[in-house]
Amino acid sequence: MIPALIARGFGYGSGVIDPEHGRFIVNIPKNASSYMLDWANRYGWAAAIATDHVSIKELIVILRDPVDRWISGISQYITTYIQSVHGPNGPVRDDMIITEQDYYLSADIFMAQYTDLTERLFIDSASRFDDHVWPQWEIINGLLPGAKRTYFYLDSGFNQRVARYLGFQDLPGLDRNQGSNNPEQRRIQQFFQNRLQTRPELRQRLIKHYDQDYQLISSVEFYGTT
Repeated sequence: MIPALIARGFGYGSGVIDPEHGRFIVNIPKNASSYMLDWANRYGWAAAIATDHVSIKELIVILRDPVDRWISGISQYITTYIQSVHGPNGPVRDDMIITEQDYYLSADIFMAQYTDLTERLFIDSASRFDDHVWPQWEIINGLLPGAKRTYFYLDSGFNQRVARYLGFQDLPGLDRNQGSNNPEQRRIQQFFQNRLQTRPELRQRLIKHYDQDYQLISSVEFYGTT
């Protein structure tokens, strides 16, 4: 499933499984996935592929506001794959010709070269760059349809709800994997936040683009929310 994502290392149905192999937290990039992997690992959960375990009775699914996720995700996509075109993440491999045009694209250069054409391309293909912006509903679509699904919404009360439900304690030193720790990513993220504030119609276009994600969020019951 999703060949474009598999080519870049994303595994459909990836996540972490509990020691009894009955519960599974689905990996949805930019939805606290690295944080949950680190947190759950400390309680004996292990990385796994859901479809490899017929014993799973419950999927734990973390959802996030699609536009907020897009802002975070597109900035990570740019800093991971676009700033350096040659390297372990870039599209230029060692067997390809490298020229002076393949320079490091800093946040300053990115913003200086940003045009109306660039913006239209970003909005038109908003959800198809990589797994960080891929629609949430597609990532979980068809995954263990017979298993119970428990949904959590990623907001300020997320930690407390997850801890209560899974019996975890908030621990020091957890991997938050926050793009704000990367100055380049932080600047690009702020750039897109400003663009959506300056042009609110772009936010509305993204909302329409992620219509099925918003439908999913409005149709499910989230644990611990009313």
